[in-house]
Amino acid sequence: DSTVHDNDGEPWLGNMVSDASYTGMLFIWQYEYYQDEEWLREVGYPFIRELAMFWNSHIRLIGEKDPHGNFCTYGATYEEAFGRNPVSDLGLIRKILESAVQYSRILSVDSDQRRDWQEILEHLPPFPTIFHHGKEVFAEYENAPAFRGGCELTAIFPAETVSPLRTPEWIPIAHHSLDIEMEMLTKPFHSAVSAARGGYPIEKIVKALKE
Repeated sequence: DSTVHDNDGEPWLGNMVSDASYTGMLFIWQYEYYQDEEWLREVGYPFIRELAMFWNSHIRLIGEKDPHGNFCTYGATYEEAFGRNPVSDLGLIRKILESAVQYSRILSVDSDQRRDWQEILEHLPPFPTIFHHGKEVFAEYENAPAFRGGCELTAIFPAETVSPLRTPEWIPIAHHSLDIEMEMLTKPFHSAVSAARGGYPIEKIVKALKE
């Protein structure tokens, strides 16, 4: 068991290395909506830059690559769900680094760091998947034992790295995942928003929420 535990034997929250990046999405949405370059320079970019620097250090400290030359990361979707290449981390890493690259260009800063961030972006592994009742769905991490619901959808929302326009090749897997999620409704609001962002049929979303 590679999970880190505290003195009481409970999974340690430090396994969840992507928590701050969830907060980073609020900064990204703020800039996307208002396009305020002064705010970006003074508030938004400094925080996104710290997140990008963290992921750069985290991934390079692990120093592991898969057979295809992609970087690997370790973390947890839930406190106890620790594994290699969590779908939540991969989704958020991509969004944070893409935003850091974009913002550094807008502000004409950090060209050296930008190269490092771009290298990681170009060598991230694909999202992990498993088969559930014969259909390929997103997995919490590589070789996860089952689809539990909730965090498997992070790449759709809030990370916004899987969408019909951006990544149509991932939409069949996203919709298979949403088929299960809309039956489970582990987190109704998150499930419904993820389904809408993923181009899931609206009638199915409404039906699931009514039931």
